[in-house]
Amino acid sequence: CRDPQAVAQKPATIVKIARDSVMHVQAGSGIVELIEVQPDGRRAMKASEFALGQRIKAGDSFDL
Repeated sequence: CRDPQAVAQKPATIVKIARDSVMHVQAGSGIVELIEVQPDGRRAMKASEFALGQRIKAGDSFDL
């Protein structure tokens, strides 16, 4: 996915969280759209639900 408004950031950085359930995450050379996530031991859920529950916002990053 290429978002023309996105500025390249370090990998694993949350670029954008869309209300339509998609979370945009910076990858090595582009942006990955996460539609659904499944945390360890939990049910699968929309990426936006996960972000809301974890209070994740654009600019935050996943630990690698």
